[in-house]
Amino acid sequence: MKKFIYLLLALPLLALTACSDDDDLPDVNLTTEYTGATSVDGVLYVVQGEPFVINSVTATPVREGKKAAVLNVTYGLDGWVVGSSVVAPFTVEFDTSVLELGKHILSLSMNIAEEGCEPAIGYYATTMQVVASADDIPTPSETETQGTFTGHASTQEQ
Repeated sequence: MKKFIYLLLALPLLALTACSDDDDLPDVNLTTEYTGATSVDGVLYVVQGEPFVINSVTATPVREGKKAAVLNVTYGLDGWVVGSSVVAPFTVEFDTSVLELGKHILSLSMNIAEEGCEPAIGYYATTMQVVASADDIPTPSETETQGTFTGHASTQEQ
């Protein structure tokens, strides 16, 4: 009987706990600046043996008047963690000489903070094609931006 009374006393405390709401998560666009790759139709082409460097990763809030920041970035290639950086601008260099020719998945996982929101984990992934020579890279269209790729971060609560 005492246990039942204690449970009844604890019931109001359960009502005070906060519930997570997706509106409280950061809503940001990510911009990644790189060198050593060519973007064609959303695919990053890198020449095997030549350096591919991600120079910076930044977050821009979608909601007007907010501030956002990337706190750290973990880089993955084909599901394997290949590096991590906790210091902005989150630079990493990939040794392409050890990569097999063909398609790879480049992924970025990061902690994101936005003013007025819960901290969250953001994910971004893109296709990276390793080619034997620069002649194997298709010609990019005139509208494609070289040196940056942008995308909307998919976030989840930490």
